[in-house]
Amino acid sequence: MGARSKRLWATLVLPVTLVLVAFGSTGVPSWERVHSEPGRFAVDFPAAPEVRHWEQGSLVGSIASARYLLDWGALELRVEHHDIPWLASMLVSEQGMLQRAEADLVEGEGAQALAASESLQQGRTLREVHFRVLGEGVRDGRASFQLLGRRLYVQAALFPAEQSENPVLARFFDSFEAWER
Repeated sequence: MGARSKRLWATLVLPVTLVLVAFGSTGVPSWERVHSEPGRFAVDFPAAPEVRHWEQGSLVGSIASARYLLDWGALELRVEHHDIPWLASMLVSEQGMLQRAEADLVEGEGAQALAASESLQQGRTLREVHFRVLGEGVRDGRASFQLLGRRLYVQAALFPAEQSENPVLARFFDSFEAWER
């Protein structure tokens, strides 16, 4: 192989290899802006997510929910929204709802919380938790929770620990927008 062929080979193969390593074996994201008018949110996914709607009863009323889920290589990305019954919203504070949602997610994943924080974004409380899923193949996770009116939004990701700085995760979390009616 001549010098020119080697340079051409390095010019073409190295960038493709770096992209595959950065984004996992599924290749380059095709970024889809999921815009749910009934869900009152928009977010970028690296491919089209599966959508599931369900309703469940509780002591204080019915809870309507939806989940947008994408398994993309080593990443699992999801957005959920849950409509909190009026009575529950009267009995439990916003902070209490966010803390309960965090505890339910961490417990449901069989995980251990590593760090949690709260901040204000556009005048709304945003609660965030970083966690580690224990068991078969350790995975890390990140989730954010916010309450708009009586709708609870959960944005979550599971990923290998060494991918916590993955640009796909950054875009997924940074792109989320929710609005009230």
